[in-house]
Amino acid sequence: MQEEAQHRQSESPEKVPEHHSDVNQVSAKHNDEGAELHGALPPSEADIRSEKVRAASAQKSDANWLDRWGPARRWKSYKEFQRREDRGPALYRERDPTENATGKLPEHEGVELPAVWVVELYTPSTVGGLLKGIGDLGWKHGRSGSNDLAKWMSDVREGRQAGWTSLGLVSSPTDPLLMRERTATLPQGVKAALPILMSLTPSLTAFMVVFLLDGDTASSLQVPLREEFQTITRPDPLFRPWHIVRHVLMNGELRLGYSIHQPDSLRREAVRSLVQRIEGDCVRWVRDRLPGAFSSLPDAKNPTAILLVTEKVQPLSNAARSIKAFHGLAIDRDYDAWESDEWPGARLVLPRSWDDEGSRMVFACRRHDAFPDSAGYHDITSNWTIAQRADDLIQGLLSRWAITCLLDSYHQVLSNLRDRTALNRKYRTIRDLKALRALSSTALYDISASAQEIFEFVESDVFYSHNVMEMSYAHDRLGGKRLLLNGLKSAQNRRARQLQRDAALLQSTLANSNNLTQTISNIRIQRLVVFLTLISIGIALWALWISLKSATS
Repeated sequence: MQEEAQHRQSESPEKVPEHHSDVNQVSAKHNDEGAELHGALPPSEADIRSEKVRAASAQKSDANWLDRWGPARRWKSYKEFQRREDRGPALYRERDPTENATGKLPEHEGVELPAVWVVELYTPSTVGGLLKGIGDLGWKHGRSGSNDLAKWMSDVREGRQAGWTSLGLVSSPTDPLLMRERTATLPQGVKAALPILMSLTPSLTAFMVVFLLDGDTASSLQVPLREEFQTITRPDPLFRPWHIVRHVLMNGELRLGYSIHQPDSLRREAVRSLVQRIEGDCVRWVRDRLPGAFSSLPDAKNPTAILLVTEKVQPLSNAARSIKAFHGLAIDRDYDAWESDEWPGARLVLPRSWDDEGSRMVFACRRHDAFPDSAGYHDITSNWTIAQRADDLIQGLLSRWAITCLLDSYHQVLSNLRDRTALNRKYRTIRDLKALRALSSTALYDISASAQEIFEFVESDVFYSHNVMEMSYAHDRLGGKRLLLNGLKSAQNRRARQLQRDAALLQSTLANSNNLTQTISNIRIQRLVVFLTLISIGIALWALWISLKSATS
């Protein structure tokens, strides 16, 4: 060993031994054998430890500086959040099989959507959309030529006739049906339609149409109701990818929140989206071809109704409430159900604003007890038969519901006009007068005329309740019997009075404001005339002085 050490030293006598892991081993062997190395001595254990401590301290200092640097710190924070977000669903997906098993529609149960109703109302300023739409569709005369819709409309608007008229069965030109009266290109998934025109008041006409869905569309609810979903996460709706760069480099705001959606909530969302898509196609068909008051009002939603048919469980009952798959269809609310002696096999649920259900009424029944046996019907349990018999019953109630929706939409319009009028700080006579004229001849006139006629219509119990199915609250724990028509009448009476008062007040305020604006403008014009007159006098005096000065010189 001593010879080997001396041999190494002789090869590089001035070389300092490197700091590597076997230095201590070499030093130990040297001490054991009593060998003596000439030249520089290897570092001691204390020196090596001290050097390691200094290197680790320098590296830690560099790391601390990097961590303290703003962009690096924000990027590290974002990546850590992203890792937590990626791990989040995994913690909940362990429960997905159990939740899917209890949340899916039971195998013995089924739900179908045979029909969708849409209503449009026509006021004095929007009735032109109805007349033009009937002409463009070629619906003035049906195939039998027995009714003239243009003449019926004229008689109704002039008060010579009331009631309703059916437009007959409508189907696609490529799908000839027996007893078809008119043709039109219908929304996708719709086999036929049954439209009617109903005169509610002399200046208020309703167009109601039931769209009869084909078999595939009617049963399309089965897919999301029986599908197995997997827990997912969704970022904040306001999050955008470029926000990351702005946050890291410039410390901009970054919405890192996310929500966890489990199978039951995803199933409810899928079912609601499907119903809204089918309903939306039908509403757009009416708005595009026969636009009326709801189409002309901002943010107004057409009154609609849907029919749901179950196979085993009675909708809106205690048994239905225990089926989680019904939660997205609004037929699990046994505490919010309406029933009728005229249609004992069905129940009704009204929309709730916080569930984004729009202005939709939901009628639901069990297939085998939807209607009793009756002569003249080939198959009383078919979707086609149930939908047509339901259409005969709910037309009157749906038209009264449409009145409530129209009054609520008018109230929203007046509220917006009131706020805009109060916030307006600018005075432009011509513009304000034109705006007032347009407003008075359209919205305010429609609101005033409709509110007055609706008030009179509501006050007449005979006409208001004629051919309307009465429904009562199914679980009234306070005793007595709450009737739906009484509730609609009370709300419409109160809203009509409020609209009359608000419309008159707003029109008076706008008129006074425009009168004052015109007066202010007249005063400004008079001041301008006086100012121009003084300038003219000054110019004349200056010209006279110049002429006199020239004459004297």
